[in-house]
Amino acid sequence: MHITEYMNLAEMKKIIAKSSKLRSELGFESRNQFSNQMSGIVDLRNRVMHTTRTIIESRDDVEQLEDRVGRIEAMI
Repeated sequence: MHITEYMNLAEMKKIIAKSSKLRSELGFESRNQFSNQMSGIVDLRNRVMHTTRTIIESRDDVEQLEDRVGRIEAMI
């Protein structure tokens, strides 16, 4: 099995953030650009996995969710 199969999202994020080669392969020019893109994705993941509140409360939330899903699809 590959080591990534034992890692969680936070561990993968830390490794990618610290590696300019991995960031570059994913299309990010800087660590800040990567961190900015990932912050919303991690927030979405946490809201889905730890459902203490609703994910969508307003129209702005729908647009934000659509943006985050688009970023996830682009990274995949």
